Amino acid sequence: MRKTYRFSDLSPVQQQHHEIAQSFDDEFSTSEFKEQYLNRFPDRNPSSILPSDFSFNNAQKNRDKYPSFLITVTPSRYRFVGLDYEYRDTGDYIGTLSRTGFDRAYENLNKNLRAYNGSEFEDFQTGVIHSWESYKDDIRRIALERLNSSDWTTNDVGTGRILSALIHAIEIRESADIHNNLVAWEPRPNQPSLTMQLRQDVGNGQKRNQFERLLFDLFSGKTDHEPALTRLVELIGRRYSVIAYIFFLIDDTRYMPIAPQTFDRAFAELSIDLRMSGKCSWENYTAYNDAISWVRNALIDWKGFAGTRLLDAHSWIWLMARLPGKIEQQRRQGVSKPDDIKFKMIELGRNIISRAANANGQTEKTVVKNKEVFGFSSDQALHSFLEQLWEKQRGLCNLTGLPMQLRVPKGEPNHMIVSVDRMDSDRQYSPDNLQLTCWFANRWKGTTPNEEFSGLISLVRQGFSEDLPADSVVDGEADFPTKLLGE
Repeated sequence: MRKTYRFSDLSPVQQQHHEIAQSFDDEFSTSEFKEQYLNRFPDRNPSSILPSDFSFNNAQKNRDKYPSFLITVTPSRYRFVGLDYEYRDTGDYIGTLSRTGFDRAYENLNKNLRAYNGSEFEDFQTGVIHSWESYKDDIRRIALERLNSSDWTTNDVGTGRILSALIHAIEIRESADIHNNLVAWEPRPNQPSLTMQLRQDVGNGQKRNQFERLLFDLFSGKTDHEPALTRLVELIGRRYSVIAYIFFLIDDTRYMPIAPQTFDRAFAELSIDLRMSGKCSWENYTAYNDAISWVRNALIDWKGFAGTRLLDAHSWIWLMARLPGKIEQQRRQGVSKPDDIKFKMIELGRNIISRAANANGQTEKTVVKNKEVFGFSSDQALHSFLEQLWEKQRGLCNLTGLPMQLRVPKGEPNHMIVSVDRMDSDRQYSPDNLQLTCWFANRWKGTTPNEEFSGLISLVRQGFSEDLPADSVVDGEADFPTKLLGE
């Protein structure tokens, strides 16, 4: 049973929170509460002013640790109800996330997974969510290594070193599996890349000095996060994905990356009244992370996934929102049922075995058994590997990033048909040397080394962007290209 409090039971700080909350006639936001609080008690540390601690339906706190006198109306919006409010915790809500709405979204996800590859969500260590989302921990680890913020000194501020380290921590493309799409940093046709725009916006003078000083203070823990985010918006604009990425690197137990349009759709499906597009601010970002924490707690309390992290919940929401588009992409790629991919990979595998046999003057059976020549223990192992490779690459060409097709209508060009390519043409058909590519890219690449050809593709993507004005990219996010697949 919830502990009851009288006003006299509250600590001085808790009484101050109660007094400020009671002064509002209607709903109020976190930022409005803090502004009122600091006007009344200017010596208070802004980071310790947390109205969410005093909400009856706040899912993040130990409810017996704090007195409650607020109701959470939407993420980061509250209403004062008083200490004697009779709150009935039926277990049907976490924050404003209803169990009914969450159950509906959960079942829709499983329905889409069944349509996608015949599976259902079982845990975070297997299945589609693991194939799609497990890279995020690697991205953060690599980014922190590249930042190397522990070696920064005040002498680095203003030199460009800290800005370069941040850009290096964004531009991560280690492999098809480890590619940073938490920020849409790669150049698009006739546009400079986001990181190039960032360099141009920050410049070489006082603004760069201020930007690097702010990053130095953030990563060394010398500044509060709320004013720091507000200052970042002033310095680089509403680049929500970049700003959220910085905070994600600082603390992944509190802050998540953001793709505003995707999470707008996701929260609408979950019936959470929250939008992020065009709303980059501390209040909005706090509300966003609160909402993800509600989903995390729903996965723990309502579905039994103990140990779910904030990043896991972020991945679950992302999968829920993006899977319908992926199913539509597969339809355009010629996938009408899950087994279509399996049968296509068997066909490709047989073609590889046949080519390897012809190249070595052997029978196909001998090639399959000779691991030194081929690298796989059986044809089934090869087929399974190719199927997993399709999943890892999300059906996208590993050279161009374009969607591949399983089949094309008779009489139409087969430029986008899926093919198997050896990254190093001088090496064997071994698991570490295979990638799936569009047929036209495979043909163009020929025997060109993979890294060299990928560099040329990057130049094509970039075009003449260095000579173009820096168009602002606001709230941008990567998406699946579909124009080549028809409407």
